[in-house]
Amino acid sequence: MRSFLLFLMILVPAISPVIGQYAMPLKAGLLVEQISLPTFQDYGSRLGHGFTLGTNFTYKEKVKSALLQTADFHIIYHEEYGTSFMLSSLFDYSIRPGKLNMDIKLGPGYMLFNHYTSLYSQGDDGYEEASRLQGKFVGLISLSCSYTIGSIRPYLAYTTYFETPFINTYSTLLPHQMVELGAYFTLHSK
Repeated sequence: MRSFLLFLMILVPAISPVIGQYAMPLKAGLLVEQISLPTFQDYGSRLGHGFTLGTNFTYKEKVKSALLQTADFHIIYHEEYGTSFMLSSLFDYSIRPGKLNMDIKLGPGYMLFNHYTSLYSQGDDGYEEASRLQGKFVGLISLSCSYTIGSIRPYLAYTTYFETPFINTYSTLLPHQMVELGAYFTLHSK
């Protein structure tokens, strides 16, 4: 719980400049996710499905590039494993030649995973049932491409991320791949 509160303390100042704006940039998309190394070997097996919602804040904007920070929320449903809820805040360098945008994003996140099966931890008197909710820090890197059509910007993104700690005695990192398809749009206030 402390790690989740720490993440919120980092995330809230990052998105607070967006809250007072007259126009709020938003994104919404569908995603597929797989627990595997960032390769396309065996891609399509053990897929999780979900959606993402997010916003961004522009630090610096030039004619053909911009430096932004994102705040995203993902929900991913795995039929075999469980459901995960992930918050992330990525630094985004956007290259903008005309209506085409190409972005590279890098940053931290926090994932809360709800297992469908029981988990056990070793205690003094043997094994005891542990909480099915597990909080994990994640590191993300993402590449995306979008194209502006009027006031909407459809996008396609590929993300790889690593959750930690996974299993302390065996592997501290668990790799994931994620593909998103969605759109950026802007909400305007009066």
